[in-house]
Amino acid sequence: MKSEESMQRICCLPVTMWSEDQRCTPAYYFTEQDGKYVVGRYPGDEWDEFDDRFTACANFIVKAANLIW
Repeated sequence: MKSEESMQRICCLPVTMWSEDQRCTPAYYFTEQDGKYVVGRYPGDEWDEFDDRFTACANFIVKAANLIW
């Protein structure tokens, strides 16, 4: 059985790849920095830190989708 951390990493991998592969601005990003999960907007200084990968991942999806619709 995989650990919870491994499961979170696997489930959020497609979102991480989507975040890293964006080629437009403005855009939101989802990354890990110093043990925290960060969702921010480029360009700009808007960003949020999360302790939980799933919460950050969900936050990124909602913000990115709102830019589209």
